Amino acid sequence: MSPTTSLLLGSAIGFVGSIIGAILVSLWVEWCRSPRLNLAIPIETKEWQFAHSQDATPLPARTLQLLVRNAPSATWITRAAAQRCRATVTFHCGDGSDLFQRPMQGRWANSPQPTEVFQFVTPDGQRAFSVDTTSYIDIYPGENELLDVVIRYGEETECYVWNNETYAYPDRRTQHWKIIKGEYLMKVTITCSGGSQNGSFRLMNDGTRLQFHLLHADAKRRPKLT
Repeated sequence: MSPTTSLLLGSAIGFVGSIIGAILVSLWVEWCRSPRLNLAIPIETKEWQFAHSQDATPLPARTLQLLVRNAPSATWITRAAAQRCRATVTFHCGDGSDLFQRPMQGRWANSPQPTEVFQFVTPDGQRAFSVDTTSYIDIYPGENELLDVVIRYGEETECYVWNNETYAYPDRRTQHWKIIKGEYLMKVTITCSGGSQNGSFRLMNDGTRLQFHLLHADAKRRPKLT
């Protein structure tokens, strides 16, 4: 190989290498900047008193929530906020079959309560309510937000989904989202401007209200939610 050919070949290899290096650096920077969401179960469970009117006797209530965190910036590159995060939750029986016919639109605990509730009459003459079920929030790097999931009242054995739709009912019991006593599976999907993140959980509604809790789904149960 002549010196000229060797020089040209070396220049070509260097040129291609620099392009590949620039692409890899660009991909790495983008990876560092993209939101990194994680779903966890809060250490403390929300216990509170609920009364649907001023004259009603308050009932102890227990709300189960999930903690959604955007990882902090790990390098000198600032991680982007997870913008317009939206949550959907599907509930399943122990064998993985659907408990409801559609996914629940999640509600962020720190988002505004819906202000407009619409009433209408169903074809069979029943009064029903409608409300905007969408709930969005931005999660900045190193910060977290709570996602409401379900609630249980007093000595009742059933629990109810808690989302924007709940506010359409004065007693905060959405009958078509009622979950009777038992153990269930949940799949939670958080979608944002930077992608999506899934989590699998067990809903333990088989004991008293104080025993009402969430667990992470283990490797044996997770395949049932695919």
